[in-house]
Amino acid sequence: MEKSEFRKLYVIALFLILIFVSYLMIKPYITALLTSMIFAYLFFPIYKKFRSITKNEVISSLLVTFLVIIIIILPLGFIASAIVKESANIIKENRIENLISNLAENPQLKSIIGSASQSGLEYLRKQASEFLLSLPLKIISLVISAFALFYLLIIGEPLVNTIKETLPVKKREELINHIGNSIYSIVYGLFATALIEFVVAAIGFKLLGVESPILFAFLIGLFALIPFLGPLIVWLPLSIIEILHQSYPKAIGIAILGSALSLSENLIRAKIIGDKSKIHPLVIILGVVGGVPLMGFIGIIVGPIILSILIIVFKEYYPIEHEAES
Repeated sequence: MEKSEFRKLYVIALFLILIFVSYLMIKPYITALLTSMIFAYLFFPIYKKFRSITKNEVISSLLVTFLVIIIIILPLGFIASAIVKESANIIKENRIENLISNLAENPQLKSIIGSASQSGLEYLRKQASEFLLSLPLKIISLVISAFALFYLLIIGEPLVNTIKETLPVKKREELINHIGNSIYSIVYGLFATALIEFVVAAIGFKLLGVESPILFAFLIGLFALIPFLGPLIVWLPLSIIEILHQSYPKAIGIAILGSALSLSENLIRAKIIGDKSKIHPLVIILGVVGGVPLMGFIGIIVGPIILSILIIVFKEYYPIEHEAES
């Protein structure tokens, strides 16, 4: 082997090792970085307006970063306050204990309730301990997201142009536009659906006389982001509990409301996202189902985008290969 060839192999090996080590270092924070990239893209138009007013990139980026933090924290704060109050009322009035004691009077349910309660407590303990252990990492991830958002807003335009120039496809502009449109439409579709379900469920539960309507409506809005199951996780147990309490009209009302939400959510979400981004509903569902276990919550957005990009690249390269073979 010649000295020049050995040097090339050495440089390639060193480069691959550095890439691998770099990946290991940033692996715990990939989700945080992806989140900041999405927020940077979504809020970049606002950053440009601030920049045109302030004439300063740093100040503009700082203002947008604080704006994003406020937009995220304030709604969560109001919802959390309502949930804490309703949860406190549930504990204060001993509703859970009363429910368990009433159900336990049935000998057939007594053993089931005992084992289910034990399993539930063990699961909660495990989740609580895991959350406490991962809390420092979550705090660091939030800080990294904020810093990454701040710098991505500043270097956003040149970074996108550099990526566009290095893409190994002919329709670079189309691909970049597709990614941008997909981000907007997926975020809009997912959270619009969740918000609609939260509002409808809150009003419906309030009219039906369900105790703690905001708490259960928030859970329905949260689980609405999960394909197939979604609100079913919340309204079905509520309906069963009302049946066991012999509140049949309320149970039927909850079942009707929940069934309408469950049947409409996937159609509404896929319709909103598909019409705006031109992504097939099957790609959206597969992307969400596969993206969440891999990347967590941000996989809801990133999963469908990755699959749709793969389809676009495949559609461009397959005809070229086909023509070459013929």
